[in-house]
Amino acid sequence: MNRSSPPQPLRRLLNGSSHLRQLLEHAGYLHGVERRLRPLWPAPLNAHLRVLNVQGHTLILQADSAAWATQGRCLIPAMLDALNGDAPANAQLRTIRIKVAPG
Repeated sequence: MNRSSPPQPLRRLLNGSSHLRQLLEHAGYLHGVERRLRPLWPAPLNAHLRVLNVQGHTLILQADSAAWATQGRCLIPAMLDALNGDAPANAQLRTIRIKVAPG
């Protein structure tokens, strides 16, 4: 890096790497998934669940206790409906797993 060059915006630096760009896109996708699910999670459940990842056709959520995970599992059909909507079959989520990990 040339010390006399002006600082570059972080987004420009991150976009220069295809791996970092993929990470940013995936993080944006996960953020969108959580934004679509939050309205389905009633209080106080919404304070105890969060989106962790999507792997293949499986959405992985985290609950901070087994009790909250159980309540979240009751909403799996509604969550799948909300996320899949009119998505093509090959892009639909098939399962949702909820891991317990104290926050």
